[in-house]
Amino acid sequence: MIVIRRLIAILLIPIFLLWFTASTFRSGIDNTLFDDSFLAGQLEEQDFYNWLHDDLIRVALDERVTNGVEVDGSFLPTGQTTIEFADPVTTRDEARALLRATFPPEYLQETTSQALAGFMPYVRGEADDFEIPLELNERVSGFFAGVENTYLKIGLADVLVDELITPVAIQSASDFTEGPFGLVFTPEQAGEAAREIAPPEWIDEQVLSTLTALDLYLSGQSDTLAANISFKDRVPVAADVTKRVLTEANADQVIFDKLIKPQITEKIGQLTLLSYQVTIGDDEITDAYNRAVPAEWVNGHINAIIDNVAAYMSKESDSLAYTIDLSEPIDGAVDVIAELAVAKATAEINTLFTCASSTEAQNANRAIVIGGLPDCTDSNLPLDKFLSPLVSRLTDDVKSSIGRNFPTSATYDESLFTSALAGQGSTNLEGVRDKIANGITITDDDLLERLSEQAETAEAILDIIRTGRPFTLADFERFRGEPATARDGVDSLESIDMFRGIFGLAFGTVGAAAAAAMSLLLLFVIGRLGGRAWTTRLIWAASALIIVSLIVWLAIGQIISGAGSDFVESRLIDVIDERIASAEYRGDPTGMLELARDEGVTKARGVSEAIISEFASYAFLWLAGGVIAIMASIAINVSRFGSIKRYSPTGHRFWGQATDMADR
Repeated sequence: MIVIRRLIAILLIPIFLLWFTASTFRSGIDNTLFDDSFLAGQLEEQDFYNWLHDDLIRVALDERVTNGVEVDGSFLPTGQTTIEFADPVTTRDEARALLRATFPPEYLQETTSQALAGFMPYVRGEADDFEIPLELNERVSGFFAGVENTYLKIGLADVLVDELITPVAIQSASDFTEGPFGLVFTPEQAGEAAREIAPPEWIDEQVLSTLTALDLYLSGQSDTLAANISFKDRVPVAADVTKRVLTEANADQVIFDKLIKPQITEKIGQLTLLSYQVTIGDDEITDAYNRAVPAEWVNGHINAIIDNVAAYMSKESDSLAYTIDLSEPIDGAVDVIAELAVAKATAEINTLFTCASSTEAQNANRAIVIGGLPDCTDSNLPLDKFLSPLVSRLTDDVKSSIGRNFPTSATYDESLFTSALAGQGSTNLEGVRDKIANGITITDDDLLERLSEQAETAEAILDIIRTGRPFTLADFERFRGEPATARDGVDSLESIDMFRGIFGLAFGTVGAAAAAAMSLLLLFVIGRLGGRAWTTRLIWAASALIIVSLIVWLAIGQIISGAGSDFVESRLIDVIDERIASAEYRGDPTGMLELARDEGVTKARGVSEAIISEFASYAFLWLAGGVIAIMASIAINVSRFGSIKRYSPTGHRFWGQATDMADR
C-alpha cells in the first residue's frame, strides 16, 4: 500500500513542477511588470531620464535638424519639401536645452513614479480610480520663455524667410505672367521682395507676441486667448515693393497689354484694312499709342492701379475700379499710326518699276488718287509729289477708321483682378481680403480644435494644462471614448476592463495567497502520500519542493539569465544591424538604430536581468524553505532517535518509544 501511495506522490511532482513554474512566473510578473516601485526603480537604475535627454532626444533632434523639417510640399517649389537650418548643431543643442530646462530629469522621474503609483493599482484591479499629478501649469511659463530664447538664438525668423517665405514667393513669381499685373518676376526679385515685405524683424514681432499670448493663457494668467497676426501694415510695403520692381523691369507694357489692347481689339478689331491694301493690327495700334504717351503717364497709372489694389485688398476701399482717360494721347497715336501706314505703302511702291510710257504713268497717278496701288512709278514726278495723294488719303483713313473708333477710356476692375487670380489658382478673394484686413487671430477655440476633435476632451486637456490638475480616471475614460467614436464605437482599450478583473485575481495579495495555498496543498498531498509519520511526510514534501524549486531556479537563474540572454542579445543586435544596413542603403538616418544597438540593448538586458532575478528569487525562496524544512525534519528525527528506550546492563530502560523507529 505504501508503495502505491509513494508512486502517486512521485507522479504528483511533475504536476507540482508545472504549477510551481506558473506560480513563479505569476510572482515574477506581479513583482516586476505590474509593480510600480520596480518599474520606477528600473527607470532610475538605468539612468533613463538623463539618457532620454542626453542621447535619445539628441539623436532624434540631430536627425531632424540635419535632414530638415518636412513641410507640406504644396507650399514649396517642386522638389523642396523640407526646411533646412543654417546651423544644425546650434539648433539641436538649443532645442535640447529647452526641453531639459522645461522637463528636467528630476521632474520626469517624480512624475513618472507618481503616475505608475497611481495607474498600476488600477490596472491590477486593486483600485477603481486613480490620479496622476502632472502640474503642467508650472511647466508652461518656463517652456514659452525658453521657446522665445531658443527662437532668437537659432535665428528661426531668417530660416522661415529663406526656407519658406522666399521659396513660396519664387514659386508664385513663376506664375506671375498670368497674375494681376502680368509681369514675370525673376527668382532673385521675388526673394528680395519677400524679405522686404516680411522681414525677419517683423516675423520676430509676430511670433513673440503670439508666444506671449499663449503663455499667459496656457499658464492660467489670462482667461481668454486672442493672438492676432496683422498683415495690414505690410500692404503699403508690398505696394511700394511692387512699384519698384515693376519700374526696374520696365513693365510699362503691362498697362497696354492688360488694359488698352483689349479695348482696342473690342472697339476697332484685330485688323484694320486701309487704302492701298495697307493693314494695321491691334498690336501695332497699341504700340503706336504706347509711343505717343510719355513714360511718366504710364508709370503714374501703374502706381495708381497698384495703390488701388492695395486699398482694395486691405479693405480700405470696396472697389477695385480704376479708369484711365485715353482721349488725350489719341491725336498723337493717330499721327504715329498714319506714319506707319504711309511707311508700309511707300515700302510697297518703292519695289515697283518705273513706268515705261506716258499712259502707264497716267494710270499710276490715277491709282494713287483713288486709293489703289499703281503698277509702276511716274519718273517724271518727284517721289514725294507722286506720293502726296497717298499720304493725304492714308492720314484721312487712319483718322476715320481708327481715330474715331479709338476707345476713350480703359477700366481696371474686379473682373480683371479676379480673373487673373483664378489663373493662378486663387479664387477665395474675400477670404484673402479678410485675412489681410483683420489678420489671423488665434483664439481659445482654435486651440481647442487643435487639441482634439471632441469638445469635452479638448476642454479637459486644456484644463489640465492651465490649472495643473491631475489626470484622472474620468479623463482616461474620455480619452478612450474619443477614438472609439471615430471608429464607429470600437474601443481598442476595452480589453483593459476584462484584464483588470483577471489581474485582480491572478496578481496582488489575492493571487499570491492563492498560488501559495495551492503549492502548499500539493506539497501536503505529496507528503501525506509519501510518508507515514509526520516527520517523513515533511521530508517527502520538502524533498519535492527542493527538487522542483531547484529545477526552476536553475532554469531561470542560470540557463535563461545566462545563455538565453546572450542568445537573445546577440540575435537582437543582428536584427538591428540588418535594419541599419537597410536604412543606409535607402539613405535613411540610422542614429536611433545605432543608439538602440550601442546602448538600448544593454539597458534592455539590464532590465530583463532584473526581471529574471525576481523570478529566480521566488524559486530560491521556496528552495530555501524546502532545505530548512528537510533539515528541520532530519534534526527532529535525530533528536527523537536519541530518545529511544534502551536497556542498560542492569535491565533498566531509557525513556522512549522504540516503535517510533519502525515508522521512519
